Amino acid sequence: CFKNDGQPLTVSAKIQVGDPPDLIQLAKTEHLSPVEERIKSLHESMNAVRDLQDQMREQDEAQAKMTRSTRTWLLYFTLIEATVLVGSSTGKSFDRLAVYFGPYVAGAYAEGAYELDFPVTASVIDAVKPAYAGAFSVKR
Repeated sequence: CFKNDGQPLTVSAKIQVGDPPDLIQLAKTEHLSPVEERIKSLHESMNAVRDLQDQMREQDEAQAKMTRSTRTWLLYFTLIEATVLVGSSTGKSFDRLAVYFGPYVAGAYAEGAYELDFPVTASVIDAVKPAYAGAFSVKR
């Protein structure tokens, strides 16, 4: 009844065998006092609360894991959707960098595209491979 495509899959189940005891009948056969009956009832209620807390904790952990995974993938897709452009004001060397994000990549579609402009600095030139560094210059 379960299908697995090779991905790790966790199945959690709590199995309780038998019917819960009838506390009134149990009290009659064991001759429990009303206080003892109430204690037994509270004990069962506390077990039910503990089981519910365990179940909610497991669900919370699963949701947190999914949220972390979704956040990571969202960052990857945002970076994949970015376009890096190089520009030149002199026509001889590149002196500015622009990062372009299309509509709906970094904000609402109605906000339109985002374009971030950065001037080429000495630290940018230091980060470029030496074979290409000559094509860049610091904008004056």
